[in-house]
Amino acid sequence: MLGRVLALICFPILCFAGALTDDANGKFSTGSAASWVQPCSFSREPIPAKPSQEHVQYLLIDKQKNWEEKTSYHHFAIKALTQSGVDQISKVSIDFEPSFRKVVLHGIRVIRNGVESDRLQSSQHHILQQETGLDFGIYNGDLTVVYLLDDVRMGDIVEYSYSLIGHNPLFTSHYTDKIYLQYASEVEKFSYRLLSRPDHAFVIQPHHTSLEPKIRDLSPTLREWRWEMTETPTSTYEIDQPIWYSSSPRIEISQYRSWEEVGGKLAPLFVIPADFSTSCPEGMRILVRSWEAQATRPEDRALLALRFVQDEIRYLGLEEGISGFQPADPRVVFERRYGDCKDKACLLQAFLHMMHISSTPLLVNAYRGVLIPKEIPSPFAFNHAVLRIEIGNKFYYVDATMQLQGGSLETNCFPSYHNGLLLARSSPKLIPLPSEFIDQPIEIETSFLVTSKDSVTYTKSSIFQGSNADLIRRFVEIYGQKMMNEEHLNQLQEVYGGAKTVAPLKVLDDRKQNIVQITESYSLPTRAKGKGKTLKFFSSTVEKFLDSQINPERESPYALVYPLWVKEHVHVDNPFNTDDDVYDEKTYEHGSIVFTHAVKIEGRSADYYFELKHLQDHVPHDTLRDYWELCQEIEENSSQELTIASLKRFFAKRRLGL
Repeated sequence: MLGRVLALICFPILCFAGALTDDANGKFSTGSAASWVQPCSFSREPIPAKPSQEHVQYLLIDKQKNWEEKTSYHHFAIKALTQSGVDQISKVSIDFEPSFRKVVLHGIRVIRNGVESDRLQSSQHHILQQETGLDFGIYNGDLTVVYLLDDVRMGDIVEYSYSLIGHNPLFTSHYTDKIYLQYASEVEKFSYRLLSRPDHAFVIQPHHTSLEPKIRDLSPTLREWRWEMTETPTSTYEIDQPIWYSSSPRIEISQYRSWEEVGGKLAPLFVIPADFSTSCPEGMRILVRSWEAQATRPEDRALLALRFVQDEIRYLGLEEGISGFQPADPRVVFERRYGDCKDKACLLQAFLHMMHISSTPLLVNAYRGVLIPKEIPSPFAFNHAVLRIEIGNKFYYVDATMQLQGGSLETNCFPSYHNGLLLARSSPKLIPLPSEFIDQPIEIETSFLVTSKDSVTYTKSSIFQGSNADLIRRFVEIYGQKMMNEEHLNQLQEVYGGAKTVAPLKVLDDRKQNIVQITESYSLPTRAKGKGKTLKFFSSTVEKFLDSQINPERESPYALVYPLWVKEHVHVDNPFNTDDDVYDEKTYEHGSIVFTHAVKIEGRSADYYFELKHLQDHVPHDTLRDYWELCQEIEENSSQELTIASLKRFFAKRRLGL
């Protein structure tokens, strides 16, 4: 589940494996709703559509959950406002996890001009296996029941209801859920009903809402919590929001009282098998002996084990049932040579255990880790597993899914996950994690040598260190130098029609020091302008990382690449220059960035310096206009136009990137 959630968030792609037969071996059926379900009505009279209700109008979203029976009931009524809306509502689909859950469909009706038509028996249905993350190493085994409705028209209302019966056996002791009160369009009526024993204590935490539940006892053994709302607010998403940002109204519910209680539930799943030492595969023993022969320091041995798991155990998660949360036996992972984040973390832990090096699994959230301390304790707060290695009095945090990292254990880069649930068996707890930082900038050296009035030789050298080197190394591995060369040349040809490669793109990789250098060289044609020739050139740093097109009136914070530190030097040799000498330097400061620009022109050569640091991962909403104005000013003063006879400033419009 941890790896599955991470992959599905990043890669929302659908892959249909085809229809299954026999109603998925009894996992799907039709029938009546349970007796505890209460009817929930909705208006069948025409309601004026609101601006957010462009194609469909949600008249009802009704969810009822009986925790004692581990059953949830779902009831929807949706009206088609356009033909596109007809396409949406004429397919009824229900997703479920067949390893521990089954579906009972109660009814499908089409309501036209107040007249109901039962479509449950007359519509085709199929059970499909959708693997939304298969192309990205995640297999979950989920099924989807799809009903294809005949004769649906604009103005029709499709009403359907079903129940999901069963719950993940790992989490039947504690109820947890999130009630989302905001959707892409307004919902005319929303209802959420929870049934449980009166002695079950729930922690209820609202976010961006004051909606309170109505609570009543239905019997001495059953209590009802109900949240209801009409005309729910419309969700808004602005491009380039920080991934952790959410202003959406929601309500968290949990029976977990502390993160220690959550850790106590999950820690036993990450224990090395008791018979591991006596039945360890010989291949693992051979590897450990070779690492011990290569390195005397435990830090170096741990690094060898980390690199093996990162690079030679491919990422593939089998997330069916409890496998979504419980790691596979490390012996199995080693033999099959694949696993997801928790499998790889536990295999690494097993290798370290064989070398008498202590380590502890950690659960993190790859996107919303900064918010975890503000949320109600729940095992579903996490979507990724990493490892903390303990040597002497030092802790080293590593992510076994990050391929092709460089450096030593001491310099190994660890992403900013902010907070993690340490699964120590004796005392699991939520702990703060070290923040990723960059102590060396990306260094870009660019040279323009004017060889004639018609041609300029352009060379570029980019040096990446630390996490930037890790990123470039993986990029080169995936796309290859040939494709990178072709893409860079294509970009130059779009700007300078007639650009040609002088020397192929070359990558020098010092993985031990974790430094990657990319060099490239091209011939660029000049362009006629008036009676002379000219050539425009750009600051890669400004063009890639400063966005003057940001809307200063946006309502959410603006995400920045973080951490980021770039130094760029552009050198120009122009034998045709006749301008006066110039020296100028200016620093632009904002709470989120610092940018320095300098220019030095002496005789026939010119040097331009650009340095950019991002101080945090976003621009706060209340400083957006200041940031926007700063970017406008920086862009006006950071790009240049080289005229064969002089050097002058210009306004850059094209993006080259690093």
